Amino acid sequence: MRDLKFKVMSWMILVGGVLAFLPGFLPFRTGKILIVEFALFTAIALLFIKNIWIRLFLLWCILRVILGINQYSQLSLHLLVFVLVFYQILTDKLNKDRVVHLLNIVCVIAILQTIMVILQRCGIWWTILPIGYKEAASISYFKNSLLPLFIFRPPINIDSIGGFVGDTNTASALLGMCLPAFFRKKWHWFIPLILIGFFIIHAFGGIVAGTVALIVFLIFKFGKRSLYGIIPTGLLFIAYFIRFENLQNIFISGSNRFEVWRFYIQHLIPKRWIIGWGLGQGEFLWPIIEKETSFKNVMYWHSHNEIITMTAELGLIGLVIICGYFFTTFKKLKDPVIICGLIACLTASLSIFTFHSAIGLILIVYMAIAHYQLLTNKEVSNV
Repeated sequence: MRDLKFKVMSWMILVGGVLAFLPGFLPFRTGKILIVEFALFTAIALLFIKNIWIRLFLLWCILRVILGINQYSQLSLHLLVFVLVFYQILTDKLNKDRVVHLLNIVCVIAILQTIMVILQRCGIWWTILPIGYKEAASISYFKNSLLPLFIFRPPINIDSIGGFVGDTNTASALLGMCLPAFFRKKWHWFIPLILIGFFIIHAFGGIVAGTVALIVFLIFKFGKRSLYGIIPTGLLFIAYFIRFENLQNIFISGSNRFEVWRFYIQHLIPKRWIIGWGLGQGEFLWPIIEKETSFKNVMYWHSHNEIITMTAELGLIGLVIICGYFFTTFKKLKDPVIICGLIACLTASLSIFTFHSAIGLILIVYMAIAHYQLLTNKEVSNV
């Protein structure tokens, strides 16, 4: 059966890729190149990607781009294919030592991010600097080089701090997504440092993701005794929430997100609820949102909710495929560290565009390890 699949697919992809063309819509050679791309991407999905749900997701994205192609959907598809190829390469190359190695890298990323955040909070900015602050620095070194150093006395506004990733929401989400990798022996001693990073960045989404992941881990690890850890964790979270967050802003407007989410759910998604508006089209829905709501002159072009954005772009079909992947993965996966990693990524994605930024690679690491563990039944929690 496997050999038959290979033969049928090789016929379809090679004959289609070489001879097929798009009649009428594009210049002939441009259409031929697109056909080759779609044929190769389909080959990757069918012959290379092993997880059935990820394979279906890639196939649906390819088909959705074909149904409404433009330069942005094409670029989004290219990036998706590269990321999923990286995911499959990781999965195929993993062993127990390499799993530990990957999780160690995730921890180092979080530590470096926190160190950069601390330096910025102290007024020391290396290379990365918010727009408009360059001339306000008290001291500057190598100002006209590629690696300038700026020192501010006193430190500039805390709301500008984002570490290596550029903004507070993404910075906080990164720490929340990395935190589960610290739920291992020896590495848990660095958790207080990561908490300092959370406190300095002061963005709610990543803190929620980290808190949810920690509570789930305590339940997995200690069962009924987890209450001794959950209660102080919950109290600490509540104390932070009351002291530092704007309660009305969170509950009434969702930090200005609720209106956008409501417009997506009530107006945009229902118009194309089966197939969506197209891969990579989420940010181009913003003119509609600005025109028909009070959400004017926004500073970002995403809904700050990956589930809503994905449903708008890929419709009910895309949503079902994604839910199928996570349902089957959580149902079979046993390792609390990786389960919490996936949960942290999903939780963070509810308030920030984690999968549309570089920090989405952390999710790919957890997904690759999850696939490896489902195949081998090996855990890393006690390593």
